[in-house]
Amino acid sequence: MRRRAHSRGTVLPIVLLLAAMMLVTASAWLQASLVATRTAVSARERMQAFHAADSALVRCVRMIADAPVVTSSGAQEPVGWRSKASFEGASAVAIEPFGDWPMRAARRNV
Repeated sequence: MRRRAHSRGTVLPIVLLLAAMMLVTASAWLQASLVATRTAVSARERMQAFHAADSALVRCVRMIADAPVVTSSGAQEPVGWRSKASFEGASAVAIEPFGDWPMRAARRNV
């Protein structure tokens, strides 16, 4: 009986210590999973932006290659190269090769 009275109250700090350790471990796992998720989303967006830029460049090259060429003083260049309308306004195909790209409206506001 005396032995039991002497050890009373030692279980509570042990249980609280174990609960605190489990809480710290769970929060570390949560933080690690959040970092991994952000990294994966960032990599996906970076790859999507790379492929979108690459396909836009390929399309621009094809548009330039298919454009009629004007010869002026021995140099060859596309017809709309020096035209302001090619770069501004509704017909600005040089700036916006993919007008129906889904992220175009979201990126324009940035």
